[in-house]
Amino acid sequence: MINVENLNLEIIRQWIQKHKPIELLQEAIQCDSVNPPGNVMDFVKIIQRTLYYYGIETEIYRSNLEKANIVAKVKGKHKGKRLIFSGHLDTVPIGEKTWDHSPFSGHIENGKIYGRGSSDMKSGLVAFIYAMIFLKSTQALSTGELVFIATFDEETGSLGAQQMIKEEQINEFDAMIIGEPTDNEIVTSHKGALWVKVDSFGKTAHGSMPESGVNAINGMKSFIDDISGISLFKDNIDQDILTKSTMAVTMIEGGSNYNVIPDYCTSTIDFRTTPDKKNSDILNALHTYISNTSKKEDTPHISIKPIVNLAPLNTLDNTEIVKVTKDTFFEIYNINKITKRMNYFTDGSVFSSISRNIIILGPGEPSQAHQPNEYVNIKKFNQSIELYISIAKNYLKSS
Repeated sequence: MINVENLNLEIIRQWIQKHKPIELLQEAIQCDSVNPPGNVMDFVKIIQRTLYYYGIETEIYRSNLEKANIVAKVKGKHKGKRLIFSGHLDTVPIGEKTWDHSPFSGHIENGKIYGRGSSDMKSGLVAFIYAMIFLKSTQALSTGELVFIATFDEETGSLGAQQMIKEEQINEFDAMIIGEPTDNEIVTSHKGALWVKVDSFGKTAHGSMPESGVNAINGMKSFIDDISGISLFKDNIDQDILTKSTMAVTMIEGGSNYNVIPDYCTSTIDFRTTPDKKNSDILNALHTYISNTSKKEDTPHISIKPIVNLAPLNTLDNTEIVKVTKDTFFEIYNINKITKRMNYFTDGSVFSSISRNIIILGPGEPSQAHQPNEYVNIKKFNQSIELYISIAKNYLKSS
């Protein structure tokens, strides 16, 4: 048994070297959890088996035969704060470009492990698992509770996290660390996401007589051009912290034949919003535009429907989890860290409805997320385990 009173970085590193967490990460990468279809059950079983081996019970909350959330808990000797380790089980597709190594190989070369999900974010999940195993096996938690959660369908709009909140699969918590790729930097703020389905309804006509119809594609083009040009966003943010809110048309489809004026066109628009901007403000602006333009004759009818509506995350630097994390970096590495911001969204958008004390900290490289030949640096991966162990111990001992 490790003497927790004399716990230091060298002891943790020896433990990591002995238990070889890279082997579990390799197995996790070799497990296909691409979304769609988002079948994560094999990955869930790997996690459940690993935690059970070390005496940690898990709860599986199925959404259907292919999708589930998983929760595990380690309690200290005395009641105290609750800290959550959070991540997601699914990955994005491998893409059309040929990889140098199989995306499900877990190939190791030059200090890196390759494969889909290596950075985003199976390395973060496996690091959480081994931090939890260490804290359980050494009985290093004197107070509080450490909770591990992994969700399905994060990549398609944080659906697993939303189900977790709706069905009360987790209770209130004091702080959360999300293991998304940050290169082990402390991220406290990220953008929200508003994905909107836009439908344009017109009237068919023969292609040789366009004046007899109402062209739904032209209506969609006008809608996109107009809202791109109006002031939907009035960001009051520091440009050194986060880029401004953005809008991108990501899908569009319309028309039924070469010689028919289309009576229907559909598109999706991806809005990314900053912490000072409410998604509802954008929706209101869109509805106002539609209301004003619908009064015009011979104009396609436009309707909108939110597909994903996730708020931005903004954790203040003076919260305890941020302070403890900064202090831990200095304690074990003698590094003064500053907090950073990211443009992507995480499950933190959903979980912030319970607590605003959320940080993102993971070993993956942000630039590798969703890329061919995705990899994670093994040194960063091992360092994240050191950090998770130390942060959890320091945060919960202050209960």
